[in-house]
Amino acid sequence: MLKIAFASWASLVALAAALPARAMEFPLEKGQVAVGAIDDATTRDDDTMLDLARQFDDGYVDFMAANPRVDPWHPGHGKTIAVPNFFILPDAPRTGIVINLG
Repeated sequence: MLKIAFASWASLVALAAALPARAMEFPLEKGQVAVGAIDDATTRDDDTMLDLARQFDDGYVDFMAANPRVDPWHPGHGKTIAVPNFFILPDAPRTGIVINLG
Protein backbone atom coordinates (compact mmCIF):
# COMPACT_ATOMS: atom_id res chain seq x y z
CA MET A 1 0.00 0.00 0.00
CA LEU A 2 2.87 2.38 0.70
CA LYS A 3 4.14 1.92 -2.86
CA ILE A 4 0.72 2.85 -4.29
CA ALA A 5 0.51 5.97 -2.14
CA PHE A 6 4.03 6.95 -3.13
CA ALA A 7 3.30 6.35 -6.81
CA SER A 8 0.15 8.50 -6.58
CA TRP A 9 2.07 11.29 -4.84
CA ALA A 10 4.85 11.09 -7.44
CA SER A 11 2.27 11.29 -10.24
CA LEU A 12 0.68 14.35 -8.64
CA VAL A 13 4.05 16.10 -8.32
CA ALA A 14 4.90 15.26 -11.94
CA LEU A 15 1.53 16.63 -13.10
CA ALA A 16 1.98 19.86 -11.14
CA ALA A 17 5.46 20.32 -12.61
CA ALA A 18 4.08 19.86 -16.14
CA LEU A 19 1.38 22.54 -15.78
CA PRO A 20 2.33 26.08 -16.78
CA ALA A 21 2.74 28.59 -13.96
CA ARG A 22 0.14 31.34 -13.91
CA ALA A 23 0.50 34.76 -12.39
CA MET A 24 -1.48 37.97 -12.50
CA GLU A 25 0.26 40.94 -14.04
CA PHE A 26 -0.68 44.55 -13.43
CA PRO A 27 0.69 47.75 -14.98
CA LEU A 28 2.30 49.82 -12.26
CA GLU A 29 2.59 53.59 -12.23
CA LYS A 30 4.95 55.57 -10.06
CA GLY A 31 3.53 56.06 -6.56
CA GLN A 32 0.79 53.47 -6.98
CA VAL A 33 0.05 51.65 -3.70
CA ALA A 34 -2.56 49.09 -4.84
CA VAL A 35 -3.42 47.06 -7.95
CA GLY A 36 -6.35 44.99 -9.18
CA ALA A 37 -10.04 45.21 -8.36
CA ILE A 38 -12.79 43.40 -6.51
CA ASP A 39 -14.62 41.41 -9.18
CA ASP A 40 -17.95 39.56 -9.04
CA ALA A 41 -18.82 36.02 -10.07
CA THR A 42 -22.07 34.07 -10.15
CA THR A 43 -22.22 30.60 -8.63
CA ARG A 44 -23.59 27.43 -10.22
CA ASP A 45 -25.33 24.51 -8.49
CA ASP A 46 -22.24 22.38 -7.98
CA ASP A 47 -19.78 25.14 -6.98
CA THR A 48 -18.03 25.28 -3.63
CA MET A 49 -16.01 28.25 -2.47
CA LEU A 50 -12.87 26.10 -2.74
CA ASP A 51 -13.69 25.39 -6.40
CA LEU A 52 -14.23 29.08 -7.07
CA ALA A 53 -11.01 30.09 -5.33
CA ARG A 54 -9.11 27.64 -7.54
CA GLN A 55 -10.97 28.79 -10.66
CA PHE A 56 -10.00 32.41 -10.04
CA ASP A 57 -6.45 31.50 -8.95
CA ASP A 58 -7.05 32.90 -5.49
CA GLY A 59 -6.60 31.65 -1.94
CA TYR A 60 -9.45 29.97 -0.10
CA VAL A 61 -8.89 32.08 3.04
CA ASP A 62 -8.99 35.30 1.00
CA PHE A 63 -12.12 34.11 -0.79
CA MET A 64 -13.92 33.37 2.47
CA ALA A 65 -12.80 36.69 4.00
CA ALA A 66 -14.33 38.51 1.03
CA ASN A 67 -17.57 36.49 1.36
CA PRO A 68 -18.06 35.92 5.11
CA ARG A 69 -21.79 35.07 5.02
CA VAL A 70 -21.55 32.46 2.25
CA ASP A 71 -21.71 28.74 3.05
CA PRO A 72 -18.33 27.43 1.83
CA TRP A 73 -19.68 24.04 0.72
CA HIS A 74 -23.10 25.08 -0.62
CA PRO A 75 -23.06 28.73 -1.68
CA GLY A 76 -26.21 28.24 -3.75
CA HIS A 77 -27.09 28.65 -7.42
CA GLY A 78 -27.01 32.14 -8.93
CA LYS A 79 -25.44 33.83 -5.89
CA THR A 80 -23.16 36.79 -6.61
CA ILE A 81 -19.87 36.51 -4.77
CA ALA A 82 -16.87 38.82 -4.51
CA VAL A 83 -13.62 37.72 -6.16
CA PRO A 84 -10.80 39.39 -4.19
CA ASN A 85 -8.26 40.44 -6.81
CA PHE A 86 -7.29 43.71 -5.13
CA PHE A 87 -3.81 43.88 -3.61
CA ILE A 88 -2.07 46.48 -1.46
CA LEU A 89 1.55 46.66 -2.50
CA PRO A 90 4.38 46.39 0.03
CA ASP A 91 6.29 49.56 0.86
CA ALA A 92 9.52 48.42 -0.77
CA PRO A 93 11.78 49.42 -3.63
CA ARG A 94 10.04 48.57 -6.91
CA THR A 95 13.02 47.22 -8.82
CA GLY A 96 12.61 43.89 -10.55
CA ILE A 97 10.10 41.45 -9.07
CA VAL A 98 8.52 42.28 -5.71
CA ILE A 99 7.07 39.35 -3.79
CA ASN A 100 4.75 40.17 -0.90
CA LEU A 101 5.06 37.44 1.73
CA GLY A 102 2.85 39.24 4.25
